[in-house]
Amino acid sequence: MPENKSTSETTKVNIDNYQKRKRVKRIKNGIIITLIILLLLPTILCIILGIRLARLQRQVDNIISLYTNDSEYKQNSDKGQYAYASESTNQGQSNNMSDFGSDIIDSGDVTDNSGETGSSDIIKDIDNNDNNDIEFNEDNFNNELNIYKPDHTYNLDNNTPPVEGLEEVEAKEAGDDPIEKEDKRRDPEGIYYGKHVYLTFDDGPSEVTDEILDILEQYNVKATFFVVGLTDDKSKERYSRIVNEGHTLGMHSYSHKYNEIYNSVEDFDKDFTKLSKLLYDTTGYKPNLYRFPGGSYNKVSKVKIEDLIHYLNEKEMIYYDWNVLNGDATGIDYTKEQMIDNVLNGVAVKKTSIVLMHDDKNKSKTADMLPELLDALISGGAKVLPMDDTVPLIQQVKVNSVK
Repeated sequence: MPENKSTSETTKVNIDNYQKRKRVKRIKNGIIITLIILLLLPTILCIILGIRLARLQRQVDNIISLYTNDSEYKQNSDKGQYAYASESTNQGQSNNMSDFGSDIIDSGDVTDNSGETGSSDIIKDIDNNDNNDIEFNEDNFNNELNIYKPDHTYNLDNNTPPVEGLEEVEAKEAGDDPIEKEDKRRDPEGIYYGKHVYLTFDDGPSEVTDEILDILEQYNVKATFFVVGLTDDKSKERYSRIVNEGHTLGMHSYSHKYNEIYNSVEDFDKDFTKLSKLLYDTTGYKPNLYRFPGGSYNKVSKVKIEDLIHYLNEKEMIYYDWNVLNGDATGIDYTKEQMIDNVLNGVAVKKTSIVLMHDDKNKSKTADMLPELLDALISGGAKVLPMDDTVPLIQQVKVNSVK
């Protein structure tokens, strides 16, 4: 009996010791886990805080730039995402794709796709079209890109202005220079004196085109029309009138259907070639300026915007976005006076302004506001000019490295 009792006590002691070791092990594991959590927690909190701070910084930048008009503007709409543009004032001529002018931004200009300074604001502008039935591509196109400007005459070393041709010199000597004629109407003390304004009209031609052209002719002002492809006789007459009256004819895609244009480089090429052929066959003029439907920051392209820019480079095309808009396609029913104020407020803070407006049968208010806008700009001292390939780059996608 004593032996059995001793064995029982020994077993009990062993069980107690086992349970104690088990408790100690659990305590150790708990301490280790707690230490690991305490060590990782600051890192996790720092990551979360960093993300929140980054978001807050972007919001602060957007709010600040909203009041300074010193950056890119971008905002979603149910048809696309659009943005203000970045303006490059140092453009260079090069036959080597690795030799580009740098993207120097002026004061408030734009495209991740979808843009005059180096910061960014947000504003919505819907590039008018009823057939944009593609899902947004959320790929980030905020890459450092560059545009090839093969025919540009700026000198990279000293930014020497383009040399005037013989015809321009002779016209000035004869007193027939349209810019000089316009200067006589400009107030050298005006608020917009020294500023260059380029009025651009997208999505035409339309029945509003004729009214716009009549107004421009009345004011002896030239503008820029980024057109789509239409083959009816009236539209062809409007293409020809744009060219014949000295305005700049630019390309804005043939179909303006995002799901077709931005499906692949091949589809982009088909659309581009179709419009280029139509315009050349109709007018005898081959445009060298292009505006991406929705802007180069459009966020609907299935193709990387770099690939499309490279395509335009090979075609010796220059693409332009905008840095001022009248708001005729924002989804907001602005009054005529508000649309004029939208433009004048943008022009007031920029040296170079590319103004986005639309030429569409549903945009008659744009034509209605044009006379008052031109009165204000010209009397205020601004030069209102047609675009060409010497205009400082205003692009939503910054350009530095497309090869």
